[in-house]
Amino acid sequence: MQTGLWFLFVAFAVVWAVLFGYLASLRARQQRLEVELRSLDAALGRREGETDAPAGTS
Repeated sequence: MQTGLWFLFVAFAVVWAVLFGYLASLRARQQRLEVELRSLDAALGRREGETDAPAGTS
């Protein structure tokens, strides 16, 4: 009986470790996407700023 409980404990520990690893990878992906979104937003803001002025006026 004790061996069965030990395997159950190990199984739960493995499941929790995999879950935390997955959540950590999701967080890392989210951070990368936020950085990319900010850079795209900044690039778009620069392009819109350049096209706001009518042609021939500086």
